[in-house]
Amino acid sequence: MWDIDLTSNYTPCPTTTSLNIIIRFDKTKKELAQYYHACVGSPVHLSFIAAIANGNFITWPGLTVDLIKKHLPPTTSTSKGHLRQEAQGMHSTKTKQLTNNITLQNKDSEEKIHNCFLTLFAKPEGTSFTDLTARYPYKSSRGNQYIMVLYDYDTNAKTRNASELKIKIIELLTILQERGHPPQLHILDNEASAQLKHALLKNKIKYQLVPPHLHRRNMAERAIQTFKAHFISCLCTAPPDFPATEWDLLLPQSELTMNLLRNCRYNSSLSAHAALFGSFDFNSTPLAPFGTKCVIHEKPSNRTSWATRGTDAWYIGPALERYRCVQCFDPKTRAIHISDTVQYFPQVVPLPKITTEDLLRNTAQDILAILNQPLPAAPCLNIGDDTRNTIQQIATISTEQSRPHNFRKCARNSQHHQN
Repeated sequence: MWDIDLTSNYTPCPTTTSLNIIIRFDKTKKELAQYYHACVGSPVHLSFIAAIANGNFITWPGLTVDLIKKHLPPTTSTSKGHLRQEAQGMHSTKTKQLTNNITLQNKDSEEKIHNCFLTLFAKPEGTSFTDLTARYPYKSSRGNQYIMVLYDYDTNAKTRNASELKIKIIELLTILQERGHPPQLHILDNEASAQLKHALLKNKIKYQLVPPHLHRRNMAERAIQTFKAHFISCLCTAPPDFPATEWDLLLPQSELTMNLLRNCRYNSSLSAHAALFGSFDFNSTPLAPFGTKCVIHEKPSNRTSWATRGTDAWYIGPALERYRCVQCFDPKTRAIHISDTVQYFPQVVPLPKITTEDLLRNTAQDILAILNQPLPAAPCLNIGDDTRNTIQQIATISTEQSRPHNFRKCARNSQHHQN
């Protein structure tokens, strides 16, 4: 923090005698873009940019559209999850024959049919859909091998869970009711048990089955494709040595980030997550890349005098009900720990770090931004022109010296300037 004396250039104030300028420890832009992209699950760049422009990530410090456009390189995790077959006819090798005027005249002389076609799509308000994904290759240590996706039409949100079908469907529908989006009609797959039908009617929710062998009527089928592509990218973002049997522990953060990337249907200014659960604050519930290796701090009351101060673990997601806490999986005890002090050791996505050049450049930019803003009308906060010009010259010189080819020269002469 720099202290600049102000007493000689304006009328002294009894309480204010100096101007404090705090140095911000910003991150390198490329690493910051890669870090945020990995936290969200390595989505498609255009989808990520559209969600940022819509304001879905307004609480994420430094995350802007320009940051992603200019500094985020392509990643293999995105391609592994979202790569699709190229459409036909994009690069045709057939030569196009030029039509002459005679052909055009003959074509105009054909009879007109005067037929038009119209299709109407009614908005199914208060409608929800559920369906199961295909069996996952690995059974988790908790015995889960299927993922059920629930799609709510109004909020455009997707939720997932894997366990006993009837109980989980009722639990997910209860979440929609508690959040102010009670479903009135629930679309099921071609087959449904009598217990599930009875449970829906008991909760005053009408149900409807899709026609046999026509699964496209169930909008959860399309939601499953979107979720699978996103979850595959999340798994590819995790380190290669992440335990394969703990894949279901990554589902909560994948659901959270997927709904942050989607916009609400009835209010496009909100994300699907904000429509259901409110705005997500990254500062109070920070995220990290999926499956990052870490060391969690052991509190003095839980360890002996000569025990290690930390335990090896894997990051699996945020603790949404606690302030600035994360959940980690301990491979030795196979338990989930919640901790507020964690040291990350990334293997795939590096943590954003600061260099001396970036520190000097960011500080100079902050000084110039402060000086360009209009000052308050209080007499004790008015800075004299001489002081303002001097500070602005220092900031301008610092910006020029922070360039890579000038920084070494600035470092060699730092002792001379201090003298």
